[in-house]
Amino acid sequence: MATNSTITAQIRKIALDILAEKPEGVRYSVLQKNIFEQNNSFNSNTIGGATWDLETTFPDKVYKPDRGVFRSFFEGRVLPGRGYVAPGQGDLASSGLQRGL
Repeated sequence: MATNSTITAQIRKIALDILAEKPEGVRYSVLQKNIFEQNNSFNSNTIGGATWDLETTFPDKVYKPDRGVFRSFFEGRVLPGRGYVAPGQGDLASSGLQRGL
């Protein structure tokens, strides 16, 4: 339904914002808790459904360095196998990385 996709989009936006603020990454359970704290009108199951696969939904923005941990690809950050990413070169395509590495 349109309402669910809107809620899902809102949840994913909040999740990406949280990840942008945490360069060290965020554990899945902590991410869910932080999203719920920002908007407690979201159902916890909806939060889980919208966030469990962020790395596949946004492969150019999110990766999983370890099981249960999400981290974002953003400018000014060290990326695995690449080193420091200068501003303007922060997306996955320009980094030369492939998903799953």
